[in-house]
Amino acid sequence: MNTTPRIVAATFMSEANQLLGNPPQATLFIRFQAMFGINFDLAVLTYLDIRSGVDYDKRDSSTCFTERHLLMGLHFLKIYASEAVSAVAFGVSDKTFRKWSHLIIQHIADLKDSKVSRQKKFVFCSFVII
Repeated sequence: MNTTPRIVAATFMSEANQLLGNPPQATLFIRFQAMFGINFDLAVLTYLDIRSGVDYDKRDSSTCFTERHLLMGLHFLKIYASEAVSAVAFGVSDKTFRKWSHLIIQHIADLKDSKVSRQKKFVFCSFVII
């Protein structure tokens, strides 16, 4: 699976255009952040970080997620609408939306160990306690 930043960014752009109703380029990034709670570049980096930490296996559906699946998870975290409402926005069934959004949220949660420094948190807590 090819996950170069340029290809991932192009796929995100295509997915975002489709989901957001093909807005003018000037408003695409504003609408993207409003819909998903994250800016476009950070979404691409998050996808690449998740993908790098997961061994891709065609036989294991939990590793076969796409950019669209990440958008489902981000949408769920941002909007927190019912699964039925969100499923309609993505053109999938409730069950499919639930599966992918929850899987992606778990993958995002798994990033915390590589993205949050325990040492910095300890130093901050020590400073606050003193």
